[in-house]
Amino acid sequence: MTEPRSAADRIELTGAITIREIEAIRRDLLARLEAKTPLEIDMSGVTEADISLIQLILAAEKSGAAIHLVQPYPEVVQQVLARSGIDAAGATIWAPGH
Repeated sequence: MTEPRSAADRIELTGAITIREIEAIRRDLLARLEAKTPLEIDMSGVTEADISLIQLILAAEKSGAAIHLVQPYPEVVQQVLARSGIDAAGATIWAPGH
C-alpha cells in the first residue's frame, strides 16, 4: 500500500490507488477538507488506479471544497476516466483548466 505524501495545501498521490488503498487517502482528504483551505491534488505518481479514486475525487468536489487537480493525469488515471465516461463529461473537476 502506498500512503499519500502531503504538504499544507497539496496531496501527492503515488503508487497504487485502488479500493485497497483508498481508505487511507479518504481519511487524509477529509482532514484537509475540514480545514477549509484550497487543496491541490497531484496524481502524477499514480501507477495503478481504479474507479474508487475517481469516486473519491468526485465526492470531494461535490462537497463544495476548493480542489484543483494537477494536470496532465498519468495514463492509468486517464484510462479509468475513459472507461467511466467521465473524461467526456465536460464541466467537471476533471476538465482541463479546472
